[in-house]
Amino acid sequence: MKILLVEDDRNQDHLFRTALNFLGFASGTPEVISAATAEEGLDQLQNAQPIDMAFVDIDLEGSSMNGIEMTSQIKQSYPQTEVIVFTASSKIDDMNAAKAAGADEFIAKQKDFDNFLLDLNMLLHPLL
Repeated sequence: MKILLVEDDRNQDHLFRTALNFLGFASGTPEVISAATAEEGLDQLQNAQPIDMAFVDIDLEGSSMNGIEMTSQIKQSYPQTEVIVFTASSKIDDMNAAKAAGADEFIAKQKDFDNFLLDLNMLLHPLL
């Protein structure tokens, strides 16, 4: 399984990888490919096919598009890729916009690591 993580915050990228290890996934299983911008993420999608799942942050600093717009592009070009949109906020408008763009799931970044682990575990284990 290959996962694309599109996150402009290196600390959040590290947290995601730490969570995978904590959940018992061996290093490299699943393979996680990181991108800091939407453009880099779209390039990774094109070059590293097949990508099974993409975690896309809504707010991508330094990108020409946000995570919602990127989700729409992913679903148009790679409909088989499951897209999980995540954000630091849990606004209902963000959730609705993500679903309208084609997101398969929406999760809020948790300040509480245990809750983040629960959310991530529920998303990943059924797919493996």
